[in-house]
Order: sequence, then C-alpha cells, then structure tokens
Amino acid sequence: MNSIWRFLPFLAVTLTVDVGLHLFLYRRLVRAVTGQRGLRLAGGILFGLLGALLALGPMIQRAAHGPATLAVRGGYLWMGVSFYLFLSLSVFELAFALERWMRRTPPKTAPAAPADPAAEEQPADPGRRELFRRAAGLGAMAITAPAVVDGVWSAFSPPQISTVEVKLPNLPKALSGLSFVQFSDVHVGAWIDERFLRELAERAQALKPDFFAITGDLMDGSVARLGSTVGLLGALRSRYGTYFVTGNHEYYSGVDEWVPALRGMGMTVLRNQRVELGDKGASLDLVGVDDWGARRQGFGDGYDLDAALRDAEPGRARILMAHQPTNFAGAVERGVGLQVSGHTHGGQLWPWLYLVRMVYPYTAGRYTLNDSTIYVSRGCGFWGPPMRLGVPPELVRYVLV
Repeated sequence: MNSIWRFLPFLAVTLTVDVGLHLFLYRRLVRAVTGQRGLRLAGGILFGLLGALLALGPMIQRAAHGPATLAVRGGYLWMGVSFYLFLSLSVFELAFALERWMRRTPPKTAPAAPADPAAEEQPADPGRRELFRRAAGLGAMAITAPAVVDGVWSAFSPPQISTVEVKLPNLPKALSGLSFVQFSDVHVGAWIDERFLRELAERAQALKPDFFAITGDLMDGSVARLGSTVGLLGALRSRYGTYFVTGNHEYYSGVDEWVPALRGMGMTVLRNQRVELGDKGASLDLVGVDDWGARRQGFGDGYDLDAALRDAEPGRARILMAHQPTNFAGAVERGVGLQVSGHTHGGQLWPWLYLVRMVYPYTAGRYTLNDSTIYVSRGCGFWGPPMRLGVPPELVRYVLV
C-alpha cells in the first residue's frame, strides 16, 4: 500500500504532462494549421488517442502480448516523435515571442515624441500571425521527421565495440591481459526481441572474453513472456562465466521471479556479494551490488557494498558491478579499482543527455578518481522511444593490465 501511495504523485505529474503536451501539439499542429471544423475534430480525436497510448503503453508493458505489444510499441514510438515535435515547436515559439518583443520595443536612440494616439502601436496583423503558425507547424514536422529516422536507424544498428584498457591496482601479473565484456541496459521487451538479442550475443561472444558482466536493466517484462528470449544469453561461453547484477527495471519486471530464472540459465547473480576469479596463485575480487534505487523505491535492502565486502581481504584487485554510476567515491575508499555501470544510456536522445548530466556527473565513458576508474556504458539497447540520437549503443570490452 505504501508503494502505491508513493507512486501516485508520479502518476499525477505524468498525466498532467501528457495532457498538457497533447493540448499544445493539437493547438499548434491542428488549430493553427486549419480552420475546418471537421479536420479540427479529427485532429482532436487523434491527439486524444495518442495521449492515451503514450500514458498507457508503459503501464501494460510487462503483460503485453499480441495486439497489446503493438500498442506499447506505438506508444513508445510516439513518445520520441512527440518529444521532437514539442522541442521544434518550442524553438519556433521562442523566435515568435522574441520577434514580437523586438517589434514592440522602440530603439533607445529614438528621440522622444509627443503623445499621439494615431502613433500608438497597431494590433498585430492576424493574417501574418496565422501564416507564422502554419509555417511553424510545418517546419516542426520537417525537422522531426529526419531526426526520428536517424534515431531509429541508430537504435537498431549494431553496437559499437569500445575497448577500454584499465590499469587495475593490485592486479597480479599472472592476470594481466584478462578481458571481459559488459552488457548493459539491453531492455528486452516490446522492441528488443529475440533476433536483436541473438545478434548482440554473437558479437559479444566473438570478442572471446574471460567472463561476461551484465550490469542490469536486461529486460522489461515477466519471466513467462520473456524468459525464452533472455535465455539466449545462457549460450554465452567463457573461462569464468557470466555475472549479473540487478538494475531498476528488474524490480519493475519481478525480480523475485527473474533471479532464480537467470541462475537457471547459467548466470551467477551477485546480490551484494563477492566472488574470486582466478586461482590460488593469482585472483581478483568481482563484486556485485543491487540497484542503488531499490531500497528507496520499496524493493528490499538494495545497494549494500559493505555486505558485499564483509569478508574481503584488503589489498586485492577489485572490480565492482553496479547498475547506477553512483557512490564511486565510496567504492574507491573500499578498495575498488574499477567500477562498471550503465543506467544513463548516455542520455539516449539529444539534447536529453545534457539534463542527464545534471543528475549523473558520470554519464558515459571513462572517468578516474585517484588510481581508480569508473566506466559508464551507453548501453546496448534503449528504453522508451526506439531511438538513439547522437548517442549510439555500445558493447564494452575491458582489458586489465
């Protein structure tokens, strides 16, 4: 019950934004473009349906199948299209407001003139304003179309292979050259299907790593619906196996069902736990923690690095798998030489990435603190709009030296 009450403010804000967005788009793309009542009515119905699709899509994703999956896909695609329509129209609105302000403001060098009612500013030309509104609507659609096409193409393109060489503190010489591949934020679900995941796994397997690290947000849906697709990752083969930590979407998808299912596929799920990789002569610690936000959202204990390192020996080489790129400074204090994370998608959509940077200083790529490194993957898949604009997907291959 408490989790429901915590969800209500989010739901209220989401619905308010959804209604406001579609009213704005209707006024700018329908009312401003045509005066015909029939077309305006059809446009109102269309934007009402699109608004409902956008609001309901994420809510029914977990149980979606058949026609419902098409509805979820449509809602997410419209999410991206509407975002760029709103952004483009906002730029035109700003330009229009600036032009009106400049027209109303007299030049500072002009001499003062006696008041003359005939010289008062005349009302704006309605025909001119109507022409601008039509041009703005058509211009926004012209800008949005290529942005959407490019974003969809990038999202479904093969991920870039990013090779990251890391000088890991305290790494035994015998393990120098050890490599692993990181999957992050695949989001198997409405858009990411079996074909996408199979091709992704083949590309990762071709890199021949010593182990695989999956840093959360692997799926969006139940075991019953997605278990067979996710099970394709059970075919991954490496010297030390495949390791997994939870992201926030695992909790939305039913973490208590997914954890045993993933273990049944041959993965080692690290929930605030540590394992040793190597042998008695040379080894390192691989540490995995639950998602940072799990406890705050009412999903159990969540992130607990202290529990994961409770019996760890000091002075060992240590890698931390954590879905969110948070608490890096705290991890460094606990002897972590490398943290691998995801969650941010690198922003996924330009210019959304600039807002993501305000929340997560470690947004994408490599960062260092003292002798330690954190690398934040842009992710292999996507969430929401099936688009990546300016932020291509990636598989990350790490080489330890």
